[in-house]
Amino acid sequence: MEGNIKDKVDMLLKLQEIELKMASIQTFIDGHPGQLKQLDSRLKEFEDNISEVKSGLSDLQQIYRSHESDAQTYQAQIEKSREKLKSVKTNKEYQSSLKEMEELEGLQSKVEDKMIQCLEDTDEAEAALAGKKEEFKRFSQQVNVQKEETLRESAEKEAQLSELDMERKKILQLVAPGLLNKYNAVKKNAGGIGVAVVKNSVCQGCNVNIPPQMFNELLKFDKLLVCPFCQRIIYPISND
Repeated sequence: MEGNIKDKVDMLLKLQEIELKMASIQTFIDGHPGQLKQLDSRLKEFEDNISEVKSGLSDLQQIYRSHESDAQTYQAQIEKSREKLKSVKTNKEYQSSLKEMEELEGLQSKVEDKMIQCLEDTDEAEAALAGKKEEFKRFSQQVNVQKEETLRESAEKEAQLSELDMERKKILQLVAPGLLNKYNAVKKNAGGIGVAVVKNSVCQGCNVNIPPQMFNELLKFDKLLVCPFCQRIIYPISND
């Protein structure tokens, strides 16, 4: 009878070990879609950042064209003032035309300064964009490597899960239905752990000392016992 009970609990322990491994692997696999989504999200953020730099560069180019148009307008007005200056007949008209031309030249100079600043800003933006593109290229390659690694790990874990499931099904065929039902009921109510070993009279499932008389009964292996505190099926192991 001793060997019979011991063999039965050994079988349950093996089943529990396999099920815990399967649960751990499944959790690992379930996390992969989230990892892939996070990688895609980081890549998208990088692409959005590049788009912002491109947009800023486009704005600078548009501003430059606007300044350039203003400069051309002022230049045309200056040329017109110069022609007008040639045909003036009085000193007053001459001074007025000269002042007008000077004002236009001042406005043109300010616009040209803005154009120079805009060109400098454009050069910086283009350099930043080139750097971002190169950085994105490297980052994209890293992401692709990580994705491939994640998918490879997922495939390996799926294979491990399949092997463990086959092993689990073999054990299920060897466990008596009544004992299996009891194990499943205990497992459901005890956080997924249906069998707990007892070492030095302490249930390792709840870390509480079981009563001495029960421990002595447990060592006989003549009946199935459960921890009076956590209700798990208990099984003694060596004190070494």
